[in-house]
Order: sequence, then structure tokens, then C-alpha cells
Amino acid sequence: MTGCKYAGCTSLTSVEIPNNVTEIRNRTFADAGLKEIHMKNPTPPDVADNAFSTYAYVTLYVPVGSKGAYLQHEIWGKFGNIVEK
Repeated sequence: MTGCKYAGCTSLTSVEIPNNVTEIRNRTFADAGLKEIHMKNPTPPDVADNAFSTYAYVTLYVPVGSKGAYLQHEIWGKFGNIVEK
């Protein structure tokens, strides 16, 4: 997105995180307008607790067969809605 960093970008409502991402650092998506996160990696990447500002109102889409791994993860499991697709 031109002129828009992830953190604080309220117009960023959806993001696809590729399979090769193994870590999401501090405040990467903090205060963004995310409603959907589409994970391509069946293994939950390492993620900082404050990488996202909210978990309750964001739908996390994960690869089929990986929902359990995301639910059991300390941080990814905080998302209010995890859907396999």
C-alpha cells in the first residue's frame, strides 16, 4: 500500500500473510483497521503479543487442518474467530 504503513493504517482491513513468514514482530499491525487475516502457513508463526491491537473482532483464516494448532497457540488462540479455508 503506497503511503500507508501497516501499524496505524485504519484503511487496512484485510491482509494475507504468506507461507514463508515465520515471525510477526512488535506492533506490526497495531492500530490498523484489520477485520480479516488470511494465514497461508499451516504452522503458526512466532508472533509478538502486541503485534495486533485487537483479537476479538478480527477473523483469522487458516489453512484446512491447522485450526487446532492456531487455537492452542498462546497468541494466535486469542483471536475471536478462527476459520479454516
